[in-house]
Amino acid sequence: MIFIKSIFRDISVRLKSIFNREHSDNFKIGKQTNVNQLNVYKGLTTVEAVDLINKVVDQKLIGFKSEAELTFGKRVDEFKQVLIPKLGQLSEQELDKLRDPDTILALKEASEISGRKTNHELRQLLANLVIRRIKNNEPGEEELKNLVYNEAISTIAKLTPDQLKIITLCYLLRYTSNSAVTSIMSLNVYLNTSIKPFLEFRNTISQFQHIEYAGCGSINTFGISLSGVIKNNYFALFQKPIEPDNVQAWGIETDLLTKITSQREDKLYFVGRNKVDFKNNIKQHTFDEQIIKSILGRYEEHALSEQEVKDIVSNTDIGRQLINVWEESELMKMTLTTVGIVIGATNYEQILGDQVNIDKWIN
Repeated sequence: MIFIKSIFRDISVRLKSIFNREHSDNFKIGKQTNVNQLNVYKGLTTVEAVDLINKVVDQKLIGFKSEAELTFGKRVDEFKQVLIPKLGQLSEQELDKLRDPDTILALKEASEISGRKTNHELRQLLANLVIRRIKNNEPGEEELKNLVYNEAISTIAKLTPDQLKIITLCYLLRYTSNSAVTSIMSLNVYLNTSIKPFLEFRNTISQFQHIEYAGCGSINTFGISLSGVIKNNYFALFQKPIEPDNVQAWGIETDLLTKITSQREDKLYFVGRNKVDFKNNIKQHTFDEQIIKSILGRYEEHALSEQEVKDIVSNTDIGRQLINVWEESELMKMTLTTVGIVIGATNYEQILGDQVNIDKWIN
């Protein structure tokens, strides 16, 4: 009897060993096969698998959904806290525009973007765009502005902080000139206060490509030199003095000459921040196209070369850095769309607190 028990015990041990080995092999095979094979082992059908996944994921998301809704609500509240104080900038007539369905949709989109994004500065920018949108909500002739501001609000969600810097920098350099810049010293102040905050960004091709994709700008085949841009915007700073002995040979009446020139440090210079201003100034005093053409020719003759302008700008505090950024990026090839101009101008106002008029670019 004892012997028989011993045999059964031995058989049991051997069977257990075989069973464990076979299952161990099956387990190893199972790890190398796909999910469908594992399902066959467990007897789980595709329908059952889908049902299981849905139950597990839905159950898991209950907590996340509550947390996400709470976070979204907090961000929207923050947006409202930023926007509501700005309503004081609006007149009663402008506030009444909040009844307009298109304005309400723009406000709704701005709040939804605010709820999705973590960036506080982005909410500030959206609030400023909403205020601009309300101010420019005029029927008929202002319809284009309404469309541009609507598009700017929806586009903000596609842009990174670095891309906002790039757009703003392009806007400032290519599309504006500062009336306070009347000397090299004031140019240096302007570069330090208005340009420097936007110089640090991640300079990659993809950043500029995404700006183009977002509808804010275009990357052209050929670029323009920074010295050419600055010379065009601030010609008054980058011109040679007029030699008095040559003035008489120009054949310009003394009365007209005094209106288009000014004297600085005993030297005579043409008046006008840039060529457009100078030309408009001439047209206020004469309608003779031949005289206008002649004076503009003299104007061009007295412009410094681009290399001379570059040397002057390089000697300002951030001039060399600015030139390097311009020449080593796609900035020199980039132009902005109306949407890009609105976003650049609004971002500049937000960062620096200055007011800019963009009517000349959107009309």
